[in-house]
Amino acid sequence: MKFHHKVAIGLAAGIAVGVLFGPKAAVLEPLGTLFIKAIRMVVVPLIASTLVMAIAGLPGRAVLGRMGVRAFAFFFVTLLLALFIGIAFGLVFEPGSGLSPEVRERLLEGQDVTIVDPGASRPSLVDTLLAVVPDNPFRAAVEGNVLQVLLLSILLGLAASTLPDAKRRPLVEVATSVAEALFKVTRWILHLAPFGVLGIMAAVVGRSGLSVLWILGAYVLVVLGALAAHIVLVYGSVLFVVARGRIRQFMEAARPPYLIAFATCSTAAALPVSLKSMESEMGISPRVASFVLPLGAAIGRDGSAIYQAVTVLFVAQVYGVELGFSSLVTLVVTAMLAALAVASIPAAGFVNLAILLSALGLPLEGAALVFGVERPLDMFRSSTNLLGQLTNATFVDAAEKRAGEP
Repeated sequence: MKFHHKVAIGLAAGIAVGVLFGPKAAVLEPLGTLFIKAIRMVVVPLIASTLVMAIAGLPGRAVLGRMGVRAFAFFFVTLLLALFIGIAFGLVFEPGSGLSPEVRERLLEGQDVTIVDPGASRPSLVDTLLAVVPDNPFRAAVEGNVLQVLLLSILLGLAASTLPDAKRRPLVEVATSVAEALFKVTRWILHLAPFGVLGIMAAVVGRSGLSVLWILGAYVLVVLGALAAHIVLVYGSVLFVVARGRIRQFMEAARPPYLIAFATCSTAAALPVSLKSMESEMGISPRVASFVLPLGAAIGRDGSAIYQAVTVLFVAQVYGVELGFSSLVTLVVTAMLAALAVASIPAAGFVNLAILLSALGLPLEGAALVFGVERPLDMFRSSTNLLGQLTNATFVDAAEKRAGEP
């Protein structure tokens, strides 16, 4: 049986167990916790080794510069488009306008959402950039700060690329050996994936139930509709241009990492599978995959941006606050900065939501309104983030091959 079929069975079984046994299904949660912790264990060293291998092994820094510009430009443009789509869906469909005060009080009743910090403030560009530079590289690795590890790895790879071949080659060989060993460890860990996914889904569905989905049905449908529109219009258009005739192949290659990202709500957790699938199934160049996909795990958050845009408008509509043009501009700018400030972990988008509500002067308790559907929506937005990262790798690879690079 193929890997993604096993994961899909675990996903379906977890939902069924959660529905049947309710809160008692949480007894299976340690299976999911074990799987996620095991995956996170290899993510940071895998990012570091693959980036050093990819950058230090490039024939010249000009190639990295061209590849980096393309990857960053893709993430920036698609993030901007994601915010526009999210705002458009929120303004057109107005998911919060039909929520009565009684329902609002019911959703807030008994909620203790400690993740919403009343002191949350709008991140400045300077603070965001400074947060990327680590005070201590070892602490960055220990804490799993993906952006800081990313910066360190890029700088080390760039420095190595300037050395003579005799000094550069040993570092490339060590990085390659470490990456291959970690891929081997990852393959062992992935045997736990179906059981881990079962435990995660059983606990989530059992704890939250499905009734809240009906209460917030309009909001959930608007978020999912915006995510689907972004996937079809933006990613679909890019793939049609750069991978015409291979879209089915892309979907097959994307399925295993998509399911991992969906179940774990983390594109970083799906990174090892993404690298393997895109290289072996889609034929993406290893140097492109090793650069673009770790970068995407750190900053590729289109799905999260859509969720935040729709949710901010939902909260504004619930409380009768009209957001003018300047407020929408603030929403776009703050969301783009916040996308760099939060790690690629479950509920990271919810932390950003508190920042956005604070920046726009909206009630922070509004975040508690959607807390009941936070996890299921996190699954869909994380898997959308993952598709954006895979599409970016396909785009950059096609551009590199057109430029004559192997």
